[in-house]
Amino acid sequence: IVKESIDKVLKNAPVKTIVHNPITQTKTQLDATHSQFEEIFKAVTCPDVNVCLVGPSGSGKTSIAKQIAKALNYDFVVVSITAGISEGNLTGWLLPLGKEGQFLHIDAQALKKWQEGNCVLLIDELDSGDPNTLLIANTMLSQSYMFLPQRYEQPEVKRGKNVFVIGAMNTYGTGADMICHFTSAI
Repeated sequence: IVKESIDKVLKNAPVKTIVHNPITQTKTQLDATHSQFEEIFKAVTCPDVNVCLVGPSGSGKTSIAKQIAKALNYDFVVVSITAGISEGNLTGWLLPLGKEGQFLHIDAQALKKWQEGNCVLLIDELDSGDPNTLLIANTMLSQSYMFLPQRYEQPEVKRGKNVFVIGAMNTYGTGADMICHFTSAI
């Protein structure tokens, strides 16, 4: 069923897509894109809009996010926040790596890229995330900075320029169909 769904989606996808980057005013050619790529690209790159992709495994959520990063020539980071995953997967960890076992904060890749800018960050499995992790995900989606007290040398973290955070989940709570949908909210 998944292969048939992917084949159906890719059958309708253009072979080549020229994407205009509204930030750098450059054009990028992509060899193959998801059938909803253009609509989702416009939503993701619209200021102050949060985007959530919804669909079952294999429907193209991660592929679209990767294609958007490629079109923008930005870094791409994906973090799954399924139940059991801690907020450290988004922010980082305190580890005894310093002199005489002193604990140091090691930034997670998601936090590094969120801070550096020019990236697309996909936060996956929003519908099954741990509540503490969801709070951090919400901050990364909607705020320009966050405070991390465990990062005692630089507790204030500012969002870099040109960071696009996309949420993804498999269901609306009642189950998903075989098509990837997206929702956006200001």
